[in-house]
Amino acid sequence: MTETEWLNSIDPIAMIEYLRETLASEDTAARQDYREQFDEASRTGHERKFRLFACACCRRIWDRIPEDCNRDAVVAVEDYLAGRLSGSELWTALVASSAVEGKSDGSGKRSEQGYWAVKYLGRGFYKMSAAESSLIVASKVLFLTDEQYGWESGVGHASFGRFRWPLPIPAKVDAERATQAALLRCVFGNPIHPIDFNAAWRSPNVIDIARRVYDDRAFDHMPILADALQDAGCEIDEILNHCRGSGPHIKGCWVVDACLEKS
Repeated sequence: MTETEWLNSIDPIAMIEYLRETLASEDTAARQDYREQFDEASRTGHERKFRLFACACCRRIWDRIPEDCNRDAVVAVEDYLAGRLSGSELWTALVASSAVEGKSDGSGKRSEQGYWAVKYLGRGFYKMSAAESSLIVASKVLFLTDEQYGWESGVGHASFGRFRWPLPIPAKVDAERATQAALLRCVFGNPIHPIDFNAAWRSPNVIDIARRVYDDRAFDHMPILADALQDAGCEIDEILNHCRGSGPHIKGCWVVDACLEKS
């Protein structure tokens, strides 16, 4: 994928495939042992970013996630990545979410894609890598935009190197693809030509605003963050335009992360 293709892509599956190939050395293999699931790598670096993107995808179908315990699991992943929950506390939330996997009448597993999106978010901690998890979560969210197309195309079961979009792509699916692509750019920035962030731009005002944006999801403050960065000496168009653009912005935004020195 070229830089132009990355900056203009509306295919999140292709973008995640590119990131996985490019960041292969940091995309650790699935953890099989409970004790290895919540090491430092699981909430830092690119693993953290893949997980935050997957959480953002889950939040896009919040009303399609069937149980409170499933939504609680998404919040628990976010809190774990922010250092507010321990690994054992996150594991408890994931186990509670999985406990409602069966249908209430005992006739088998539930079929709601919203449940399975959360299930695969959790599986990214023990049965698959963070990149694999994020791809499946994104694909299940895409499935819900047009379920008939989802069934026929198999988008809900997309996997690396195997999925191709059948044409024509419905307008709702295309719109969701574009949104997810924008979310990936918000989290990963430009991985082909990353921006060097000058430590001098981390003024007390910049840090205060960025922390508010991150902790409170105050994404309406992004233009204010741009002004503070400019006051601190930042004149990098990519940074300022990202802050002042229409978004979407999510936890893990590359500019906010840079301001707060989050890896």
